[in-house]
Amino acid sequence: MMSNMLKEEAHRRIVSYELGCDVHINDDSSGESLYDLRVGSKHNPEIAIECVGAVDEQTAKLFGSSKKWECPPIINGDWVVEVVPGGPLKRLYRELAPLLSELEELAVWSAAHDVFLQHSNKYLWEKLDVLHINFVRCSRKNGFGRVHIIPPPVGGTVNDTADGVVEWLNEFVAAAARSDVVYKLNKSQAPQKEIFVSVSFGGVPWSVYSYLTGDLDILPAENPELPPSVTGVWIVLGPKKGIRWNNGWKFLG
Repeated sequence: MMSNMLKEEAHRRIVSYELGCDVHINDDSSGESLYDLRVGSKHNPEIAIECVGAVDEQTAKLFGSSKKWECPPIINGDWVVEVVPGGPLKRLYRELAPLLSELEELAVWSAAHDVFLQHSNKYLWEKLDVLHINFVRCSRKNGFGRVHIIPPPVGGTVNDTADGVVEWLNEFVAAAARSDVVYKLNKSQAPQKEIFVSVSFGGVPWSVYSYLTGDLDILPAENPELPPSVTGVWIVLGPKKGIRWNNGWKFLG
């Protein structure tokens, strides 16, 4: 997972490019409750920006950066494993390699957590069930002992109209978990205070994620309901895709 320092630098670059001006990292650990980014000088800022991630921590740990595990040298093959978030992560880390080693010894190169397996091999079905594994498949029998963890397919109708994006944003910003975001901004004397929301897979509803990964040719029709002191908000996926609001919605880029 990307460190906080690298994340802040990535966010700084996005904001600097979009605003066409110098943007500085403000949280230099010199004090408590410092907001993340600023435009202008430290003592006379023009814009204060606090960054927050819309992230599901377990999903990020499991699938971040196309998660690959280098397993202990007890397996020979390379495996693909589809895992459902929400399972016992520590137990998965501990038991997955021994399970795959056992499958190699039995020459079982694929298995799916389905009704057929439940009736034909209940022991293996229960193993997959407790670890929240949908399926395992050996992609190379004489490999390097690598395991590629993938998420289940997600989806539904692709949201290309921005429906539900503002509703989700309002709930996200108003949640108690984001109270420190507004607190940090309110400590600033900057006339403009903005929230930068970095979106990741699994951290937002499908309607929001599919909108941001789509063509992005329609902006939301509604204005966001922000705390009184907050003057703007960004919703960003990756380095180039997203939208922002400051007295009106705009596309990034």
